[in-house]
Amino acid sequence: FSDREQRETAIAMGKVGICLISYEKIKKLIMKEPTIGIKIMEYLSMKLNQSHTLLEIISTKDTKKKIVMFLLERRSRIGSNKLELTQSDIGNSIRLTKETVNRKLSELSEEDLIEQGHGRIELKEIEKLNEIVEG
Repeated sequence: FSDREQRETAIAMGKVGICLISYEKIKKLIMKEPTIGIKIMEYLSMKLNQSHTLLEIISTKDTKKKIVMFLLERRSRIGSNKLELTQSDIGNSIRLTKETVNRKLSELSEEDLIEQGHGRIELKEIEKLNEIVEG
């Protein structure tokens, strides 16, 4: 929460909406309804944890492990083994080329750990994927 202008960039991985609310209006609303302030703090804490996880993924050197970590994190976030992600989405999110993502996803498919097609990936063997991350 700052009264100075913020510039951010994001890539939407689904349908989104944007709502701009001035700093002063938020401040007044929190003063009137403190539970809203708590909800905002909970949300910001969750986003901070997600950022920490993404930083951990990005700093992982093993590309296969990096991709598996990303897929499992995404699964955890949406609560489904079926992910709507393109190879470009994955590459852009964790700083890998589409070609590298393609090769590693093909390996995972050949190992029968995932199934992929047309912008979707289904995680089939969660325990084995977790072993890649832990290994």
